[in-house]
This record gives sequence, C-alpha cells and structure tokens, in this order.
Amino acid sequence: MHSIIIQATSMIRTCSRLIAFLRRRPKFVAMLLLAPTLFIFVFTLIIPLSSLMVISFYRYSLLELRVLYVQTFTLENYIKLLTDSLYLRYLWDTLEVSAIVTMVSLVMGYPVAYLLARSKSARVRGLVFTVVIITFFTGGMVRVYAWMLLLQDSGVINRTLISLRIITEPMRLMYNEFGVAVALIHWCVPLVILSLFGSIQSINPDLEDAARSLGAADLQVFLRVTLPLSLPGVVTAIILAYAGSVAAFVAPATLGGGVVKFMSNVVYDRMIRTTNYPLGSAAAVVIFSISLAIIYGAQQLLMKKVKAGVE
Repeated sequence: MHSIIIQATSMIRTCSRLIAFLRRRPKFVAMLLLAPTLFIFVFTLIIPLSSLMVISFYRYSLLELRVLYVQTFTLENYIKLLTDSLYLRYLWDTLEVSAIVTMVSLVMGYPVAYLLARSKSARVRGLVFTVVIITFFTGGMVRVYAWMLLLQDSGVINRTLISLRIITEPMRLMYNEFGVAVALIHWCVPLVILSLFGSIQSINPDLEDAARSLGAADLQVFLRVTLPLSLPGVVTAIILAYAGSVAAFVAPATLGGGVVKFMSNVVYDRMIRTTNYPLGSAAAVVIFSISLAIIYGAQQLLMKKVKAGVE
C-alpha cells in the first residue's frame, strides 16, 4: 500500500511538472497536438506512396525467384498499362463507372439533404438521419451480398418481374457495370447526404423567401440561390463519392464477376496473385494520379463558380 501511494505521488508530481512546462512553452503544446497528425500523414500517405512510386519503376523478373522485383530502372510497367487494351479497358471502367456513380449519388442525395436541412419536424429529421446512418455504416460485404440476392437471375427483382409478366426471361443485372454501379451508389448516397446537409443548413432561408417574394419560381430559387450557395458542400460530396468509388474493391470484385474490373482489382491481382509488385505499384500510381487530377479539376471549376457567385 505504501509503495502504491509513493508511485501515485510521483506520477502526480511528474504530471504537475509537465503541465507547468507546457504553460511556459505554449508553442510546444501546438507541436504535441500536431504530432499525431504529422505521424499519420507521413506513415500512411507519404511513405506508402513514395514506396509505390519507387517500386513501380523496377523490373519484374520470373527468373529471380528469391526476390519480388529487380531494382533496375524501367518504364515498361507504365508503358504496358497505358498501351495494353485490357488495362486501358479496366482504367476506363474505373473512371466511367465512378463518374456515373458520383453524379447519380449527387442527384439522389441532394433532395434528401435539403429535406433534412429544411424540415421543421424533429421526428422526420431523426427518422431520415437514422436511415442514412444505418445505411452508411452497414458492412460492405453485407451490402454487396444483399444486392447479389436482389440482382441475380433468380433474384427477387427478376422473379417479381416475371411473375407480373412484365418480362419473359431474367434481365442481366449482375456481372456488368449496372450491378457494380448500384452497389456503389448504395454506399455513396449517404456520404453525399451527410456532406451536403451542413452546407444547405447554413443557407439562410430568408434568402429563398426573398427570391420568391420577388416573383421567382421554386426552380429559379433553387438554381439561382440554393444551388450556388451550397456549391462548397457539392464539391466535398463529389470528392468523397468519386474518391471512394475509384478505390472500391469488393463491389467490382463480386458484382463485376470478372467482366467489370476496377484498377483496385488489378492492383490486388498483380501484387497478391502474381506477386508482380512493380506492375501493381504502377497501376496504383496511375489510378491515383488520374483520379487526383480529375478531382482537382472539378474542384477548381466549381470553386470558380462559388467565387463568381459571391462576387
């Protein structure tokens, strides 16, 4: 008991000295607060990306069984990715489906976010928020397999349409771009809603009422007041939805059925199945660079419209 008291007293003294030291040096407090963020930034972004970029310029050789790659500079990995028709198709599928998913999610999510921001009923708002949160935090595998049960040839949708005699044979809703897009939209819509909610809620409703009092129709109010003022939220929603879609792995791997592949699946196949680390690293660098350029371009374009609207 006596030793415990001594240890507790020592810890209290140490904490007191540390607090006194931090009070005398407030800049050191800021450094301590930034340290975890800096650690995460360096060890989860800078170092992994730098490693991928370096390895992507190495040569893969089946003759070297003891190593995963030969440290010889080459551009053959990038040349293969950007000239091989198969890899170009995978790259196009990734960018095209992700763009469609982002736009559809934005169109579907905006009205719900507007309802949440403008609803005066706490019950309605709480109910919608509950549905959005549950949908967002549902496991990826659960969502994908649920859609497989719905979309397969003998699934609920096809059986229902056949029983109603709307169709005579099952529609192919899986193992194509449609099935992958549906699963990704299911995940992206809640993300878009949560991104837009705060932006729309910050818009003063009196501005919309003033536009209506001046004779503007509801559509004009939306296009000239609500939408321009909510563009910062739209930018955030587009960035999150597109980045999440491009990086998707489970949905294209299952609902794509090998017909539709994203670059994330190519990275997995090359690194895990064939241990071709240089080609897998190059694929990761290519899709990251292209996606970053597209997101940056869309952000700059929308932010110009935001600044023009403010001015």
